[in-house]
Amino acid sequence: VIDSEPRKVFYIMDGQHRCATMMELAKKSSHPIYFQFRVKVVEDENQANRDLEHFQRSYPVDPRSFFQTQEMTRLATQVL
Repeated sequence: VIDSEPRKVFYIMDGQHRCATMMELAKKSSHPIYFQFRVKVVEDENQANRDLEHFQRSYPVDPRSFFQTQEMTRLATQVL
């Protein structure tokens, strides 16, 4: 969340797929589902970018996160 922005938009640095999955679970459940998130409020967009770069350097992407072909990507997307 960028503090200087009046809209207070949440920017997701990691876990986009988990958020999408949680949204689907919440839609399909007849019971309340509670999720926990960690949020960092930064002063401005420059600080948000610095934090994102730091995060990417600190937690390199696992190569297993990527599919070898477009077909594999398409099939995995359908599962979500």
